[in-house]
Amino acid sequence: MESKSLRFLTQQSFFAAVQSGELQSVKQMLDKLTKDEPSNGSSTVSNLVTSQNESGKTALYIAAENNLQEIFSYLLKFCDVEVVKMRSNSDINTFHVAAKLGNLGMVKELLGIWPELCELCDSTNASPLYFAAVKSHLDVVNAILSADPSCIRIVRKNGKTALHTAARYGLTNVV
Repeated sequence: MESKSLRFLTQQSFFAAVQSGELQSVKQMLDKLTKDEPSNGSSTVSNLVTSQNESGKTALYIAAENNLQEIFSYLLKFCDVEVVKMRSNSDINTFHVAAKLGNLGMVKELLGIWPELCELCDSTNASPLYFAAVKSHLDVVNAILSADPSCIRIVRKNGKTALHTAARYGLTNVV
């Protein structure tokens, strides 16, 4: 029982440090946990970076959502593609959030490691390209298309591609 409540407090403190942009606090927490890793193969750091808050958001998602590039880059060192793919309660993942908010640095960093993220869609089949296009983030649209030109053909459940929707919204710079 004590271990569970301690884990919850660590998780709460970790999310608070990420949310408030306290890079040094985040580094100290992860450094301490790395030093205290058990020798049985389980990883406290891995468990922490894969944990989700009550909104289903990982620490990496929160960093992307708040445009905290330094924290994002630091946390990414501890993540695998599965962490990036984890969806929040709003049905989108870290890459969707970075694209939707126009965080070009984060988008490029993720695509440099996992270009296949371009193909990830939410439950309506909206791709990261769609999220960037409808928000008129041309630089992010171009980065995604450079990584995977085929994602322009992803059709949402409503039968429209990102290009259709951008044209309908009058986003001529994206079209």
